[in-house]
Amino acid sequence: MGVSLPAHVGHSDNNDPNPELPARLNTGLSLVGKGSVVPAGTTLGRNVVIHPYSGVEAFRNGKSVESGTSVGRNLR
Repeated sequence: MGVSLPAHVGHSDNNDPNPELPARLNTGLSLVGKGSVVPAGTTLGRNVVIHPYSGVEAFRNGKSVESGTSVGRNLR
């Protein structure tokens, strides 16, 4: 896993639950999966899932990931 600095994790007062794990990701916790890379300057909201092995190309929407959303493919 790599979070390139600077990055901001847990940004926002929005606590919308993540629809993939609403019973677990509803209090502000964000997950960055194994082998994933978060680009420098990225801001992650709360209750965000970055799926394992998600590369820089998974961040198509720019440098901001809204609360309650997911990035990358669920490999399960």
